[in-house]
Amino acid sequence: MPKILTNSELRKTLHDEENSTRFAYTIMSKSKCRKENRNRRKAEHEDLLTSENDVASLAAIRCCWTTKLRCYNQGDSRPKKQTSDVTSQVLNIRRQKNDKSQEYHTDLETQAQERYQHRKQSREEQRVKSVEHLKTMDSIWGRPGAGAPLRREHMDFAKKQKLGIAPADSSFTYRDA
Repeated sequence: MPKILTNSELRKTLHDEENSTRFAYTIMSKSKCRKENRNRRKAEHEDLLTSENDVASLAAIRCCWTTKLRCYNQGDSRPKKQTSDVTSQVLNIRRQKNDKSQEYHTDLETQAQERYQHRKQSREEQRVKSVEHLKTMDSIWGRPGAGAPLRREHMDFAKKQKLGIAPADSSFTYRDA
């Protein structure tokens, strides 16, 4: 007596059979594609050796077929695969522009402009901070190097600060005040 399959087992076996036929079809189509490519290359090579045509035109035709995958520019009937910008350059895939491509381009330009403005603003802030730091160092502590003061009155103030004595003139203030 044959075994009665449940619905889930039946679906699984049908799915497995479908995948195996797809796999076999893919293998056959790949081998057929390889043979076509090999025959086309042989014909092009023979044509290149025998004809007196311009070599640049033959190179332009052939450049598209140098990759392992077939080129979509030559009217390939297979559905287009999703590719990133990097892989589309390597595969030499050229797609027609549409409305969204212009929108995408303007968005990229806007992002680049914002990054440029942010970097410019950051550089300006760093420059202002650097100038303020130099002014502070020059006015109070002099040149860098253990905080040596520049003028004699600053030197007296520094000595009194070390000893814990209040400064004589009121023009100097403590940092905490």
